[in-house]
Amino acid sequence: MAYDQDPPTQMLPTTQPGRHAAQGSSNRWLFGVIGGAAVLAIVLGILTGLLLSGGTPEPKQPVAGPTVAAEPTDEEVLEPTPEATEISPSPTRKPSPTPAKKTAAQLIAAARDLVASYDRADRIDGDAADTLDGDLRDLARNAASGRNRRAWSDLTDAARHLTRFHQEDQIGDREYQALNAALAEIAKVLPRT
Repeated sequence: MAYDQDPPTQMLPTTQPGRHAAQGSSNRWLFGVIGGAAVLAIVLGILTGLLLSGGTPEPKQPVAGPTVAAEPTDEEVLEPTPEATEISPSPTRKPSPTPAKKTAAQLIAAARDLVASYDRADRIDGDAADTLDGDLRDLARNAASGRNRRAWSDLTDAARHLTRFHQEDQIGDREYQALNAALAEIAKVLPRT
């Protein structure tokens, strides 16, 4: 077998100077340039921010979670912050004044009004309304006179009558609950001695 020292050659495509031989290598070069420019822009942005803010940034306090900013009132005016990335505490509203505690006389009057409104709307039996109103009237008179033991006895009578009327279906569930809550509020402020 003879060995051919000069095998036939095949013509390869020629490239012109300044042009790239393969399409894939031009994309890599382009992405490399764009990536380098992006990194350079980020670094320059950080340095510019540091120079404008006067040095190193102060550490921010950690944020506990998302919060809903309160709507500003006429008294509060929110000014835009110069730096949008800084988290500042949201304005707090002034606490509303604590409502004054109602007196026993005010709570008893409100309970009597409630009984009267239920009676007018036929949501309570007429006789039951009269009995409860009488208990509350006696309670108001004794509380105003400083006869606290009698006032507590009147309050106990009103609660006992209310329970009986509810059990006898002379008063509905919602009305019973509302009047029971009213009696409980009176018990909170009625003097013990």
